[in-house]
Amino acid sequence: MFNRPLKTSRKTEYTLFFAMVLCVTLLFVQFFTVSQAQAGKFALVVGNDSYDNVADLQKAVNDSQVIGETLESQGFTVIRGTNLTRRNMNQTIARFTGQLQQGDEAVFFYAGHGVEIAGQNFLLPTDIPAAGAGSEDFVKSESVAVSRVLDSIRSRGPRVSILILDACRDNPFPKNGTRSLGGTRGFVGMNAPKGTFIMYSAGVGQTALDRLSDNDPHPNSVFTRSLVPLLKTPGLPITKLTRQLRRDVEALAQKVSHDQRPAYYDEITGDFFFRAKLETTAPPNTDTTANPPTPPKPVITQNDNARLAWDIIKDSNRIGDFEAFVDTFGSSFFAKLAANRIKELKDKVAIVKPVQPKPKPKPRTVVTPKLPSGPEVVILPSKFWPIGKWPEGLVSDENSLWVAESGLRQIAQVSKTDGHIIKRIKVGRLPVDMEIVPDGTIYSLVYTSRLVWSQPKRGKGRSFARLRHYPEAMESDERAIWVLVLPNGSSESAKVVRLNRRNGDAIGSHILPQNASELVLHDNVLWVVHGLGPGGGMVSKLDPDTLADLGSVRTLDSISKIDANSYGVFAAGGIWNQSGVVVKFDPHTGDQVGRVTLPSQFIYSMAVSHDYVIVAGYQGRIWIIDAQDMTVRRQIDLENGPFQPSHILAEDNRLYITTHGGGDQGAVVVVDNWRP
Repeated sequence: MFNRPLKTSRKTEYTLFFAMVLCVTLLFVQFFTVSQAQAGKFALVVGNDSYDNVADLQKAVNDSQVIGETLESQGFTVIRGTNLTRRNMNQTIARFTGQLQQGDEAVFFYAGHGVEIAGQNFLLPTDIPAAGAGSEDFVKSESVAVSRVLDSIRSRGPRVSILILDACRDNPFPKNGTRSLGGTRGFVGMNAPKGTFIMYSAGVGQTALDRLSDNDPHPNSVFTRSLVPLLKTPGLPITKLTRQLRRDVEALAQKVSHDQRPAYYDEITGDFFFRAKLETTAPPNTDTTANPPTPPKPVITQNDNARLAWDIIKDSNRIGDFEAFVDTFGSSFFAKLAANRIKELKDKVAIVKPVQPKPKPKPRTVVTPKLPSGPEVVILPSKFWPIGKWPEGLVSDENSLWVAESGLRQIAQVSKTDGHIIKRIKVGRLPVDMEIVPDGTIYSLVYTSRLVWSQPKRGKGRSFARLRHYPEAMESDERAIWVLVLPNGSSESAKVVRLNRRNGDAIGSHILPQNASELVLHDNVLWVVHGLGPGGGMVSKLDPDTLADLGSVRTLDSISKIDANSYGVFAAGGIWNQSGVVVKFDPHTGDQVGRVTLPSQFIYSMAVSHDYVIVAGYQGRIWIIDAQDMTVRRQIDLENGPFQPSHILAEDNRLYITTHGGGDQGAVVVVDNWRP
């Protein structure tokens, strides 16, 4: 008798099928998880100081050592090389790439001399021979091409390849008459293939400072000393890290009237973190069917505590704060900075007037008598409304604020009454700017995702436009949106893209000069500000409909902010750690018609009302300037002390100012009664 096939019900067939699918899925997830866990993190750090035939450097070896230590503390396996000849450089690079496997994370850091020849970048080993004009091919053969290093790394199939090059110093080869070998200043930009991030210590045509002066006691270059603390910051994506690094390096370099602004080229898909975000306590698990074990939390090190403490005291003017810091965190990287700050404050103590104790405010405001030749000086109370990580741009509708929470990939609607969060909307990676148009539609500029998000007054939001390049700032009216973009994420050039609000059609401008940072529409002219460093600044003018060039205006002041009202176009900036400046342009002639210098603080953010210009310095001091005659009418400090402003919104008799705060928490600072 033959056995008959076992008959199964349709229900049993489905059960068996789904069980098989579940098993396959679980096996795939397990395999994928194991593969991810086994992906390696490898770094090669090279520092060349001692050259045989060209000028020596002082801090490149120190730079490579501190970067190596920092990456090692973040879980990277680090290969180090110092003062390498060409043969040794090639051997070390081969050793590094030889250990890479598909899916790994690879970081290459180089500090030393480099040169650009015929549009290519080359790293110079310590035995590079002396050469002059006409010896380009010889120098190419005796140096290491950056493109070859990148190709060698990419050929191994890593998930992420990161090149950090602190090699944009002056061309070390002597001139022969009026000619020199290679470019005289810095590197040129290069295309980054998919999965690659390239970071330069200075922009195209700029040079990177090995030190601030011959007496600079810091062991590292301007670029590296700014980079190290950011590499150690938990949960900081590489795009956000680089934007902050730009600001920090530019500020340090301006102390010695030098123009240095790091450039980068980003073709990474997804986020990359040098240090993962520290875990926080998870909400209670309401799922009663499964209780998986909680993964171990990362250990918070002494260096983490030192960084948090440094963020709190770094802007203090009290010697005791820094002495206490050195006593507590004497072995940390930041202790050297604290010691330098102590010396600086002690040197100044002889000329600093004694600080008078602050009287208690009577109603809620402390006002010093207004001097005939100066502004009214006041101390005002303020509210701090907690908000999510790294708040940036903000706009206002009838009853609420909308704030870009760049660290949380979302925009938040905030009550104007008490600051509570009404709702949050996911928009993409790193929203940085906000605009609102007359019909109530809100637009958010999303940097890393390269898009403009549209949030209507009623209904569901959507991605309004995808952008080819990384966006920097945005302007709008009822007709269109104008986006300032940086090709390849580098500040070496810029463009403006006009997006038709009705159908999304886009047109682009010609290439604009370097270091463009903001734009404003005024009297049917689009104004774009360029911060050209201590040597001055520039404003480009474009036709808002066709984006045709309408000329440019130069100024002797370093400027990076721009806004406008019926009295004119205003730009602000200054010299870091010395003074701020606000300049006024006639919107019809383009001539500079007014200028105000503000003491002690570089201008970090600016807004306008119909009759005033409101600017905030790096440490949160606020100045109110009459837009008509450029008289400083009021100087405001806050009772809560210094803070670092991000964006300002002026509304009636209230100011809203976003600030990053400390750690994962940002805030909206609310200041009432700001008007003179």
